[in-house]
Amino acid sequence: MPLSVRPLYLVGIALLIAAILLLHREKSGNSGERSHAALPAKDSLTYPHAPGDVLQNRYQVLEGIGRGASGSVYLVRDLQYPDMSVQWVLKEADFGALDLDERQEALELFRRECELLKTLNHPSIPKVIDSFISGTRPAW
Repeated sequence: MPLSVRPLYLVGIALLIAAILLLHREKSGNSGERSHAALPAKDSLTYPHAPGDVLQNRYQVLEGIGRGASGSVYLVRDLQYPDMSVQWVLKEADFGALDLDERQEALELFRRECELLKTLNHPSIPKVIDSFISGTRPAW
């Protein structure tokens, strides 16, 4: 396996965990002692999906939470529960910059990683409930 593919997954998981912690901190009103002045303004980031977009005919994008070199993180509403305001964090990776062989290998590793992550149950690990691939953009 090319060494360049494996770090993408580690970065993706780290970005997902950071986004969940940031969202939790914002909702609880506890911003901590860290300054976010070095981070770009949320409005200045561009995302592949805009609020209102629906992914997999199930997840409606409410807002972009974070963006990195290997993908984007969104707050989404689950349309499978129309009477409830069920919200999730969705991480979408971008493998478009990889060549065809690396992309196929990355997508296979993504599938295996998602199956493994769905079996984990720990308070410090975000629960993965779904995963899908749309073109070159896997999401979980």
